[in-house]
Amino acid sequence: MNTIEYDSNLQPERYYLVVDADKRMDVRNELGKVENWTDPIYHDIKKGNHYIITVTEQAIEDKNFLAVLEKNDLQVKNSVLCRIILGNESKNWIWESDERRIENELKMNEKVLTLLSCGSTGST
Repeated sequence: MNTIEYDSNLQPERYYLVVDADKRMDVRNELGKVENWTDPIYHDIKKGNHYIITVTEQAIEDKNFLAVLEKNDLQVKNSVLCRIILGNESKNWIWESDERRIENELKMNEKVLTLLSCGSTGST
């Protein structure tokens, strides 16, 4: 059995766009024409038939960026890093099978951008 703990106060919000897979490169090219508004820290994330493209906080207030969004019928969304720790140092135990089920559900959830597992620690 393992424990589950979480913390969502780890970093500032991250901004992103959800783009159809077939429009990804066109949108990326437009985002880089005037100024590169994509966030260089994060790679595009494939989720089903879509890609998640992260953008900088400065971009969301730029008129040219907003014009690209309007042209492509896109919306800026924001995410929060939430760290979920599945360990064995608490009184709140969960079964390992529940731990795996939770990880699988998080991977399938469209609102979860990334899931990193390292031993008994996972982050979303």
